[in-house]
Amino acid sequence: MPGSGPDWVKRWKKYVKSEPAVHIQDLCLPGPITNERIIVQLERSDSQLRAKKDYQGVNALVWNTLVFIHGGGPVICRESLKIDSAEKPPENDKIPEELFSEFPMPLRLQEVRIMALRYNETQGSKSG
Repeated sequence: MPGSGPDWVKRWKKYVKSEPAVHIQDLCLPGPITNERIIVQLERSDSQLRAKKDYQGVNALVWNTLVFIHGGGPVICRESLKIDSAEKPPENDKIPEELFSEFPMPLRLQEVRIMALRYNETQGSKSG
């Protein structure tokens, strides 16, 4: 699937690198992250997923940041970065403060600012 694992990470790295773009695909967003292929593999009893080849493990802060910016899911949450470690509940509350700040952002992250403003508005309406 085009939006999962190390392939997505490669597209993301190409997108955020500071070198000049050579091809138009270097300017394209990496798209949403999808873990569907990994979930299908996990359901198989003979699955042998390998780190960095079949999946890229990240902590909750990194995952929530990337999903906040690019979209995606479903989350696969484990006790460690190893896919075969025990399942645990996702830590959905871990989002960097910088995503909600008023500091200027690059143009391609303007959507993040809009999403953050909408999030802040919905949070304000819940408390008031």
